[in-house]
Amino acid sequence: MKRYADDYVNENTVDGKGRERKTAVYRGTYFRFLLDEQAYQKTKLWYILLTAGLVVILVGMGFIANKGMYKIYVALPYTLCYFPLLYLVMGIIRLPAQASHLRRDQVGLSLDRVKTTSLVLLIFLAVGLVGEVAYVIFFAQGVVLEKELPFMALQLLALGGTMAIWLSARHIQVDAEPETSGSN
Repeated sequence: MKRYADDYVNENTVDGKGRERKTAVYRGTYFRFLLDEQAYQKTKLWYILLTAGLVVILVGMGFIANKGMYKIYVALPYTLCYFPLLYLVMGIIRLPAQASHLRRDQVGLSLDRVKTTSLVLLIFLAVGLVGEVAYVIFFAQGVVLEKELPFMALQLLALGGTMAIWLSARHIQVDAEPETSGSN
């Protein structure tokens, strides 16, 4: 990505067959998460489990044949939830194995992406829930709520899981590692 291009320098190296190759070598600042390694691994595991749960919940919500999903103000936010969910999954997959000695792009494409996409997902879920509640209150005269209530319950569950990810990710601080005499 061009955003991280200033952190890399192209160097010419000779491979085992004698051919000259250009390789990108990281010369930028290294970063670390201000968590101990055990807390970071626990947080990463929780993110994976919560995100897997979110995927199951959102897909499951689509199989509920409720009348509210025929309204644009319920169906559109629900459908739009899949875009930030995809980027949330990508960010969580890209979370580094360790909490220190991280390149700028590792932080930007993992933790920063988790923070941003979980907030966007939270907004879309909240808008969808408001739309569903508005449908139930104002427009669902005579509609049996046996399918609307499970849909809203799953939406609340997804909202809670997303909020847990967002609040947790907001509190992970990133700091530049102190310069050492032997590091690149």
